[in-house]
Amino acid sequence: MMCMQVWGLAIKKGICYNQNNHVQRTVIMIEERKNERVRVLGVQVDALKTERAVNLTIRYLEKHKFEYIVFANTPAALSGKEEESFENYIDEAALVLPGDSNIEDAVEAGTWLEEGKTYQAEYFRKLFTRLNKQRASVFLMVEKADQLSKIEKIIEEKYNRLQREKIHWQEDVSIDGLVNSINSLAPDILFICASHEKMSHFLKEHACKINAGLCCCMEEVVTDSKTDISDWMYSSKVQRFLTEIKNRISRFLHNVLFKKQMKQVQQQENTEEE
Repeated sequence: MMCMQVWGLAIKKGICYNQNNHVQRTVIMIEERKNERVRVLGVQVDALKTERAVNLTIRYLEKHKFEYIVFANTPAALSGKEEESFENYIDEAALVLPGDSNIEDAVEAGTWLEEGKTYQAEYFRKLFTRLNKQRASVFLMVEKADQLSKIEKIIEEKYNRLQREKIHWQEDVSIDGLVNSINSLAPDILFICASHEKMSHFLKEHACKINAGLCCCMEEVVTDSKTDISDWMYSSKVQRFLTEIKNRISRFLHNVLFKKQMKQVQQQENTEEE
């Protein structure tokens, strides 16, 4: 069967469905989910406990339809919220989950987590524990070498029953080579760690060729130790604070000047009446 490369179509082990089936799939997905979505920086994020998110993930795997899950982080949401391709990428995701502490705070995910735990780490701990028992297969496609090493170390130490393959997704790696490597394993989970811009383009252009059960997309592997606020976020908050102070001072001076002018007008009117 010829596979049309159309963004957003439902996929079953590399087979693309028509637009009507896509609409049907979307309706089913929404009916199954029935969970609250919170708008964070223009991105609709699923407000789910990690256990519920993992249960939905397993359900998607059992249905043998290619779905992808996005772990949204703050920089991507800020930089991509006005881009149509990014919006499509987010809208077509089966789940959009917190990918950093800022998104966690926005959806109040901290109320579901133990002290010092992160949403992403808890999600993958529970998911990989279940997949490890089933001797499931995982394909790691990671852009940064240090992130790839981190993921490999976690799997080797805690989930060594998983069948796994890996590839360092560098610029000189051909897309056809990537797809062929993925399909040779036909993994249960395709684990992509790269920029959301790069991942959205890859899925848009090549999802129809991929033979995998589910795809998890994230920019960075988040561990349990929550980090302090990043420099760029700190600078952004400081800038907003200074701008707000400047605006308040400007409004105050404007009001003072306005009252002074009104007082002068009143005095002038009183003088003329006398």
